[in-house]
Amino acid sequence: LDTALNLFFLEKDGIISKESSYLQRQESRIQSALLEFEKLNLPSSYPFNDFHLRLACALDWALYRKRFSLEKFPNLYFFLESIRDYSVFFDTQPPKN
Repeated sequence: LDTALNLFFLEKDGIISKESSYLQRQESRIQSALLEFEKLNLPSSYPFNDFHLRLACALDWALYRKRFSLEKFPNLYFFLESIRDYSVFFDTQPPKN
């Protein structure tokens, strides 16, 4: 998911993936990672561990920054919706615009 972050900052500098075959491969890498995460048996309620919090933060950031959609990843979507009510996660989320 660090690739989504890199692409975000490159776009801020005016470099878009449509102009680069390398960046297009990085876009594919993001989708491959999401496919693998989608296969995980993720919890729908507390207790959440460090990995769950990190994954949720990365997913939520990427959605907030419109880096990708979870439309094709129902397991990840359900997981993120579940953890959003967890106070440790909820208290640190960015403001909604």
